[in-house]
Amino acid sequence: MKKFLLISILLTTIGYFSNLHAQCTLGSSGLTITNVNPVTCEVTFDLTFTGNFNNGNKHAVLHLWEDPNGGYPASITYPATKEATSAAKGTLVIKNPGTSTPTYEPSYPSSLGTLTSPYLNPASFLWNGANTSRTFTLKGLKVTLSSCASAKRLIADVYATQNDQNTNGGCVTRGAFNFVANEPAMRASLFCNSPARTFTVSFSTLTQTSITFSAYRDVAPFGIFDAADLQAANQLILTDGDGSSLTKTINNPAQSANQYTTYGPYGYSPQPNGSKFDVWIVANAGTNTYSNILLIQNSCALLPVTFKSFAASRNNQTVALKWETASEQNNRGFYVQRNVNGEWKDVAFVFSRAEGGSSSDLLSYEYKDANALKTVSYYRILQVDLDGKGRYSETRIVKGTEEANDKLLLFPNPGTNGKINLLFNGETSAKDVMVYDAHGRVVKTFKNVVSNNLIIDQLKPGVYNVQVKNTAAQTVLSNKFIIQN
Repeated sequence: MKKFLLISILLTTIGYFSNLHAQCTLGSSGLTITNVNPVTCEVTFDLTFTGNFNNGNKHAVLHLWEDPNGGYPASITYPATKEATSAAKGTLVIKNPGTSTPTYEPSYPSSLGTLTSPYLNPASFLWNGANTSRTFTLKGLKVTLSSCASAKRLIADVYATQNDQNTNGGCVTRGAFNFVANEPAMRASLFCNSPARTFTVSFSTLTQTSITFSAYRDVAPFGIFDAADLQAANQLILTDGDGSSLTKTINNPAQSANQYTTYGPYGYSPQPNGSKFDVWIVANAGTNTYSNILLIQNSCALLPVTFKSFAASRNNQTVALKWETASEQNNRGFYVQRNVNGEWKDVAFVFSRAEGGSSSDLLSYEYKDANALKTVSYYRILQVDLDGKGRYSETRIVKGTEEANDKLLLFPNPGTNGKINLLFNGETSAKDVMVYDAHGRVVKTFKNVVSNNLIIDQLKPGVYNVQVKNTAAQTVLSNKFIIQN
């Protein structure tokens, strides 16, 4: 499992105001999170709202709490005292420039900044005291979350006063701004599998919601998510039990802070060829108009050989084995191995075509094995480095000579341990595979299967029917099988 780095990008959310007094009306609010520091948990955001104020208003005050961990009060009287706002994450005072500086409790929590805060640009908002609607835009407000490990809800109360001494609250709006920062919260792990890398991703959301995510190759400038990473050429194809796609969508349950649900593992392509790269995960929760991103750092060792494909097919009493490599590092060559009576044996050795054993080009290999076995045969490739170290490819299965005319072979049938093997004869294009139980219910679905064999596992004892649809030719094959106790 590898380290990860979490940062946040654009969030826009709408807050709602309830007018409790006649002196002012607040509304049409918007909030944009511009950054979440993954080390300090500091959130930087811009705030926009409209205000309809009477001539006598002197200033407005915003108190911000983190809820439920930050002690948002069930009730509070405004103007608030120091004690009442002691648990607030910060207080912001906006002064009417046409009046004298208001006096307010000097010991208010002030992590959001005050009138003289460098986080505020006085030219970026208006307050003219007229009884007309004005737009207020506050840039670069900052607040520090209690933790970066989960999504946090932030709630703000806003009130305005006609009194310089801040002794009377003229207009109060509880929960004026209510937004979630850092959602979905994410964790991820990248696994140094062979022959292909995989990763898992974990999400935490405060409410049950759908999450759509995709993955991108990290390109220069490395470790910084920008437009270069988002180019189509850098988007990775994700694979799992539901097939291959550019995006995956899951339904994440409601969770309390620091609770995560893990999904995957997911394979991805293209895999690192001749060099390794980190992976960005970009996730959007529900109807949010922003995304959270996560950098999965890849500290896996370089693969000496990256297999792009490996296929085995029978032609009468010969089995043709074909494989391709996307890259090779210090590669001596390949042993072709066949399993006979449960024992793997070398049937041939094929030298590397890469000059000096290393190449970043696509290289193709082929070997034809004389094989007259009547039942299924298993093949694999053992890649060997110049220093003698070796690694295995995935296993391929071919039918025997007496089974060559069977379009769909299931073995062993009955299956045991909840597992059965499917072998497709002559079906080289993409296939959709569906498994039905004895009641006609779909229990397993596999989309866009391109290999000539498929292992179906985690089946309960019973009778099943499998259907294989060739998506190009629109042909359907079916067969029955049994899973024993």
